[in-house]
Amino acid sequence: MTDIEKLKEELKREILEELKDNSASRKNVPALEKVKAKWFHGPDARNKYNGSLMDKAFGSPEQHKIWDAVRLLVRITFRKKSTAALSDVDSEKLERVCDSLCKCIYSLKEEDREGQ
Repeated sequence: MTDIEKLKEELKREILEELKDNSASRKNVPALEKVKAKWFHGPDARNKYNGSLMDKAFGSPEQHKIWDAVRLLVRITFRKKSTAALSDVDSEKLERVCDSLCKCIYSLKEEDREGQ
């Protein structure tokens, strides 16, 4: 096998691994989904994000950005490269950290509202 063929095989493996990681990162982690439902899902099943706690506090576009940030912070907290990798973490710890982050963000927003 020539150097070029070896390089091609190595690149192919890396690309396939990256694609696998990207598709895995879209998988849901039950502990995260439970917290997301609590803070980001409203009473309307049809428009599930309308009327949620975060929607009332921040509005629709921002609440989605907040969830992305919370998910990222949770991944950093547990030193995981992807959301799917969080499924290895103890679900109670994962839920507690995620809920604490949401609670903190929500509380800060409420304090800001009261101060205005």
